[in-house]
Amino acid sequence: MNLRKILLLLFLSAGSFLHAQVRFDRTTYDLGSCPEDTVRLPRCEFTFTNLGKRAVSIAEVKTSCGCLKASFDRRPVQPGKTGRLVLTFDPQGHPGNFLRKVTVYFSQQPHPCILQIKGNVRPASRPRMGVYSKPPSLIATRPCFSGRSRCWQVPFATACRRSVWTSLPPPGCT
Repeated sequence: MNLRKILLLLFLSAGSFLHAQVRFDRTTYDLGSCPEDTVRLPRCEFTFTNLGKRAVSIAEVKTSCGCLKASFDRRPVQPGKTGRLVLTFDPQGHPGNFLRKVTVYFSQQPHPCILQIKGNVRPASRPRMGVYSKPPSLIATRPCFSGRSRCWQVPFATACRRSVWTSLPPPGCT
């Protein structure tokens, strides 16, 4: 009976060595404070080391918010070597404190790694509202009918980057 337990333990421990072992140098990155209307987007870099006996590569990266963009090399990282994952944060529309999670899936590794990015976004000095780079004659309009009178709908930009259409009476009407 004891021999069976020993063989079972050896089998289970041998199976764990077949999977890749990856360790990040840090799992949380503090971006500090940045303005919401910054032109230069904050970036952070996570470095990982392959501690296993097989080459490993990043299979997929999932972020908890569309404000994070991941870039990484898809080539395999050999045992004992390091790889990197670069995340770019877009603070536009996210004022205040934030904490974002990033899930990194590796080939040859059954469990993902969870990374965190935190910081503070200072609100923009003035909101971007109603700003168009096109001349007024090129702004898209669409006709609408309100009862028996004809009107025009004109889009304008909002701080959350969505176009909102508003109705205006035709020229010469009040």
